[in-house]
Amino acid sequence: MGEAEGDVAVGELLSLAQAAKMAGLDSSALRRRIQAGRLSYVRVGRSYATTLRWIAESEEPGAMGRPPKQLPAHLRPTPSEAD
Repeated sequence: MGEAEGDVAVGELLSLAQAAKMAGLDSSALRRRIQAGRLSYVRVGRSYATTLRWIAESEEPGAMGRPPKQLPAHLRPTPSEAD
């Protein structure tokens, strides 16, 4: 990925702080994705800008942390209870 200046409208660009807040992430997580080459960005002066579309494209399965723990078998609902 990396810098992708030509394929985005200026109105779509968000600062990392704005994008992180809208996506429910931390801006440092977005910086790490940029440094790892997984998130497209545009340099605006000394700062980075990205779009929500680019953030969605950079998502990987499990990127939001560990999967939730499953309930123990004795606490799981049986198929008849689930209906």
